[in-house]
Amino acid sequence: MNNSDDATWSFTDGDYPIRGWLKNNDNLILKTQALEARGIIYTPDYFVRKEVDSGKLVSVLSDHISTSNDFYLLFPPIVNRSQRLSKFIEFIFQEFAPESEDS
Repeated sequence: MNNSDDATWSFTDGDYPIRGWLKNNDNLILKTQALEARGIIYTPDYFVRKEVDSGKLVSVLSDHISTSNDFYLLFPPIVNRSQRLSKFIEFIFQEFAPESEDS
């Protein structure tokens, strides 16, 4: 939990200080709070995609959110990757790939 007063949310037109009764950087806790109608959360879209698609959560301020949720997958440059690592990499690319505007 973060109780400092220096928390900000980044939008396309700048950073804005936020205030509220709970400041937290644990996405699971934030999602739980949103599902219980306890406020607005700022979290990567891939983390709440199923809840938004099912109507349990509603996306707000979408037009003002930067889409640069960088995600890095680091692994050593192995000539012969194991099948397990290859499947994991494939899963990550499928699960976290940006959705196209057409879908």
